[in-house]
Order: sequence, then C-alpha cells, then structure tokens
Amino acid sequence: MNELAFTKMHGLGNDFVVLDTRKTPVDFDAVSARAISDRRLGIGCDQILIIEAADSDAEIYMRILNADGSEAEACGNGTRCVAALMMAETGNANALIETRAGLLRAESVDDGNFAVDMGPVNLE
Repeated sequence: MNELAFTKMHGLGNDFVVLDTRKTPVDFDAVSARAISDRRLGIGCDQILIIEAADSDAEIYMRILNADGSEAEACGNGTRCVAALMMAETGNANALIETRAGLLRAESVDDGNFAVDMGPVNLE
C-alpha cells in the first residue's frame, strides 16, 4: 500500500480513520480495511470512514468499512466526526451526508459538539 493521508478521530468511545478521497480516489477493499484497522500492525480503529463525492444533494458520500472489512450502512459517531470536518471545511453549522442508509443531517449544537438525525428506529 502506498502512502495515504488520513485523519484519526474519536467520538464517544469509537475511533475512526477518515480518508478524504474526493481529490485522490483510492480503491479500498476489505483486505486494506483489515490491515489499517489492525491495532498491533496498522493504525488501529473501529471503522474506516471514506469521504467520496456525493451523487445526491448531499455535500459528500460517506462509505463506512468495519475493522473486519465489511461495509456498514451508517454510524452515528462516525457521521458526527465527518460532519465536524465538513463544517470546518465549509464554515456551515450543518451538513448533509449521504450513506448506504440514506441522507443524514448533522448540525453543530454547541462548542465542539455535533448532533446527527439518524432517522426513525427500524427494529426489523
């Protein structure tokens, strides 16, 4: 694997490696995700959050890879972390982020804290 710029973020006990691939696309697979997530031999994280260009009205699309390489639909803590990056980049107090679960709205609620509307609970 070549050099890769990343941001390490933490949100309420979860830790993330965040990759912004909007300018430099990266072909990321399950093997790469497991290698980066490994806490002994890699960077170590719960999930890898990949920022991509959105195909919708959202500012970005967020791809979420678990430490085992599987892809998740959404993650509240991860979305809050990426929203913080987006708001710092745009200067806005809110962000619209597309995920496999749909569009997630995030907002800055006070100094350094962010909230995400994860939508209604689905118990199925």
